[in-house]
Amino acid sequence: MTNIGIIGRRSKKGDMEFVTAIADSQGTNMESGTKYDSHLKIFTVGDDRNILLLGTGNGRIIVETADALRAQGGIKTVEEASQAVLDITHQGYSKATKGKPEILPRRGLGVDFLIGGPCRNDLGMTRVNTTGFRGDRRHNRYDERGTHTIEVSKGNWNGTFDGSAWGPINRYIEGQVEAGRPIIVETIHDALVEMHDLSLRGARDIGVNDKLHYGIITPGRTVRLVHPDSKFGDTEAYVEQVVSLTGLDVASVLMDLDSSDSERNSAALDLSSRIGILTGGFYYALVSELGESSNLKQEYTGLSERIFRDAECNSRFEEIRRRRLNSLARVQEGVGALLSRDPQKMRDYMTAAGERRKTELDRLFGEYVAPKQD
Repeated sequence: MTNIGIIGRRSKKGDMEFVTAIADSQGTNMESGTKYDSHLKIFTVGDDRNILLLGTGNGRIIVETADALRAQGGIKTVEEASQAVLDITHQGYSKATKGKPEILPRRGLGVDFLIGGPCRNDLGMTRVNTTGFRGDRRHNRYDERGTHTIEVSKGNWNGTFDGSAWGPINRYIEGQVEAGRPIIVETIHDALVEMHDLSLRGARDIGVNDKLHYGIITPGRTVRLVHPDSKFGDTEAYVEQVVSLTGLDVASVLMDLDSSDSERNSAALDLSSRIGILTGGFYYALVSELGESSNLKQEYTGLSERIFRDAECNSRFEEIRRRRLNSLARVQEGVGALLSRDPQKMRDYMTAAGERRKTELDRLFGEYVAPKQD
């Protein structure tokens, strides 16, 4: 039970400007049926760790595929990563079924991946179906497993969601279109707000949560922002994430998280805790702004319809328009800090967010909380 999604935009000249990705973090232990909410479903792979891999289906297969892909050299493009996923999973399926992987789609096993990153000439996105399962038991064939390129036309955007959240998300999108409220994505911050908004709709599915991971790919940078509760499979993957996100030269110390030397291990734990304050604080600052921007968009859309019937809504409409533009600007600032690999810019963003919250609380207390009488 999963929510994964990917969105990309192409310029009017035809260049892919960016790719954004999102995933929830709820997983299920297939043996016990126990659910947990710290599962990592978005991975950085490839020789330069600039390709994002998201998976839906059996969690063990997804993690094992991501680990094998990370260990495999010679992967620099989305096309190469997609083919490697097919090769790796075929080997695993053949071993597990004693040479008869064709039984898997008939049994309803579906494991899909969304992949984004550098392609042969540009940035690209693919969806990889590893079993041939298509949700219809009348037509599931292992030999139809393969890669589907997610095409993006000039001056437009495109993307897809997958997993059990796809149903609620797709119905919401259809409802928006039918109501004459198209989803517009012109910038990275537009894309993050929309993906955040759509993923909250997807979280209505019982098998999906709202502890989200975010990913951004530009021609020169790939970055993940994972939920602070996320559990990494090994220390090396965790250290890679910290260094990639913050640019801090801390790898040598953090690798001692595996050390049997108590003093070195303690120093690594202390550093990891302090880094968690930075990355976790930045996560909540940006995600809070994404939520604010999503809420303002909803009110703005509703007011635009009400103005048709009541001109007195104009003043509120203009106020929400101003606040929405300001919120989008703050999301843009957060995206800039996220892509900067500069811990000071991340800290500054957190500090500014905290000051805004304090201002709002001061205003609330000033207006509604009466001072105590002596």
